[in-house]
Amino acid sequence: MKVNKDKVVIAILLLLLFFLLKFCFNHIILAHYPEYVKFVNGNTNSFSIIISSIIVVILSGSLIFLPVSNLIFSFLSLILVLIIYPSVVLFQHLNADPRVLFFNVVYFLSVFLLSRILKFKIEAPKLSENQKVPFLLILSSVLIVPFVVLFGTSIDFQNLLLSNIYESRDIQRKLTNPYIGYVYSPLANVLLPLLLLTAFLKKKYFVAIAAFGMLLFMFMVGGHKSVFFGLIMVVFFYRWSQLKKMKLFLYGLISVIGLGIVLAQTLDNFFLVGLITTRVFYLPNLLDLAYFEFFDGHPIFWSDSVLRRFIHYPYELSAPLVIGEYVYGKSGVHANNGIISDGFMNFGNWGVLINIFFVSSLLVLVNNLRISHRYFGLIFLFFFTFTFSYFFTSMVTQGGALFIILSLFFLRGTDQDD
Repeated sequence: MKVNKDKVVIAILLLLLFFLLKFCFNHIILAHYPEYVKFVNGNTNSFSIIISSIIVVILSGSLIFLPVSNLIFSFLSLILVLIIYPSVVLFQHLNADPRVLFFNVVYFLSVFLLSRILKFKIEAPKLSENQKVPFLLILSSVLIVPFVVLFGTSIDFQNLLLSNIYESRDIQRKLTNPYIGYVYSPLANVLLPLLLLTAFLKKKYFVAIAAFGMLLFMFMVGGHKSVFFGLIMVVFFYRWSQLKKMKLFLYGLISVIGLGIVLAQTLDNFFLVGLITTRVFYLPNLLDLAYFEFFDGHPIFWSDSVLRRFIHYPYELSAPLVIGEYVYGKSGVHANNGIISDGFMNFGNWGVLINIFFVSSLLVLVNNLRISHRYFGLIFLFFFTFTFSYFFTSMVTQGGALFIILSLFFLRGTDQDD
């Protein structure tokens, strides 16, 4: 078997990133973020530390030899980085619930196994190349009009410097309505990035500039950092081959996390540790532990949803607010989280397995659509939302379902253009 040198480099970078994450948690986060100390369940025994470390080495090294496409390889790498590595660290340092780590490993294995089993070619109508940009431009322009009317006079250009973010969010909450709530994320996270990439790919540069401007406007509407950083990811992942994208992405993460450690250790500056290492890597896994501890033995069976009229919901507040108060000890904190927490909250262990199966199947579907690697930034956002949002939230209000539909009719088979 011929070994791909890029995959070897990526595996090495992954292990280096794991040790950086472990060092940062052990020496910085535990000392300065008290919410993590709450979940310490005594000292983890040496056997558990050895087993979890072996899991890291085996899964990271296996990426070199697994017979998968470059896109599935990228998905597996992201599962390791964003989900399994932080979960292992929490398990080793907090003696955390082992089920969380177990299900994260199942997620990794599920994506791999389903990618080997679900091999199919999808036939569906598809827009012609000269119809794509006009259709996306017209649809995006129509959908953004209510945002311009409602928020046009209240946008804050300081948001572009990441200032006054929470003030902008307060304004959005005061002016919002059901249309804004359901259309904001699909427009800002799917339609406009797709228009930007497609226009640039077709050399429609004025349209690309317009899409870029509309994305900045949507960011200033609510100051949502996910839109701002999503725009950066979409542009960053446009160039280079799939494996080179992953290498550069890992180099970037290692540099940012390393710089955050240096700043925290030398200057007591925790900005990067708080913004990146804690928020992106460890908070979702901490919330997994909170959801498992709080809902263990009494799932809510999707009663905190449209099914509330049929199934009794036992709490006054919504589930994210309940968990936010449980973790932080104060009201008003929204603790939304990903598919592992969502599944366990609603249907226990079986709920987690159901969510894993559905999301893994969707990722394999995206792989089978043979989408150009130039759209990987958009695919990355689709993957990323399942880490921070419930399954149905990801599909409906975060734009996941729209992404799948547009992938079928717009992006299918675009790998032939590479």
